[in-house]
Amino acid sequence: MSCDIVQHPFADKLLKKVNILTTFFRNNARAGAKFWELLNTMNIKGGVIMLYCKTRWTTAYKSIDDVLRVKAVLENMAANYSDLLTNDKINPIICLWNFFNELKVLGFVLNLLYKTVLALERKEADLSDCYLELA
Repeated sequence: MSCDIVQHPFADKLLKKVNILTTFFRNNARAGAKFWELLNTMNIKGGVIMLYCKTRWTTAYKSIDDVLRVKAVLENMAANYSDLLTNDKINPIICLWNFFNELKVLGFVLNLLYKTVLALERKEADLSDCYLELA
């Protein structure tokens, strides 16, 4: 079920954008350093944005959650440090008016699945508990 969701064009498009952001801030030294500086200045914990991996669908939820957590930093980078955003795709992704709202929607759906699967893996729940969680 979760694989079907992340393969949907809506989710696939968003996750590709998340990976573009993640890869850019990991590979660009100047932008990555400013990103970390702003994270510390704004007192945002756990600043690493996880890269989405198609073979590990749980990384979809984690990477979306990471981007939403650092939304203020990304918007600050786009507004005040756009000269550091040397990749032409980064600024338009951050400045899209509905990008973060669409991430919230996808994150909400994936969060339910994420929690349900983890509960089953820990054997703290049975299938009826998972059904009630998803209902």
